[in-house]
Amino acid sequence: AGIVLLLIIMVGAKAINIIPVSALVGVMFNVVFHTFEWKSVKLMVLAAMPSKVRDKCLSDERSRQKIRRADALVILAVTIVTLLTDL
Repeated sequence: AGIVLLLIIMVGAKAINIIPVSALVGVMFNVVFHTFEWKSVKLMVLAAMPSKVRDKCLSDERSRQKIRRADALVILAVTIVTLLTDL
């Protein structure tokens, strides 16, 4: 796939320059939306909840699906830094 993309860019550079950036942003947003793992949002919320609240609100099976709070903090920190520094 990488080689095909390289060939498309090399051969079609003039045509690619005609495409508006807003159209490329729309395509990129659509790709991100469909490839995002939406279950990870639930895991982040579970990591933020105190264990007593998590045990009261969820069944035993669902409360075991969690990530460590340190991992959730790292994910959140990387997301914030990426958004603020415009990576």
